[in-house]
Amino acid sequence: MPSSGWLLRLVIAFGFAQAAVSMARPAVSYRALALGADERAIGVMASAWASASRCR
Repeated sequence: MPSSGWLLRLVIAFGFAQAAVSMARPAVSYRALALGADERAIGVMASAWASASRCR
């Protein structure tokens, strides 16, 4: 009988992946602001992020 812990490991791995993606978006925005991006550039980045996540 195969190990029954594979589902728990899979859920934990997906949780870490989701957390990483959720932290990346504001980190990129804050970095862009630190580099001098204006509101329009942040808006373009946010729309590109939304479009990319919709394509999955």
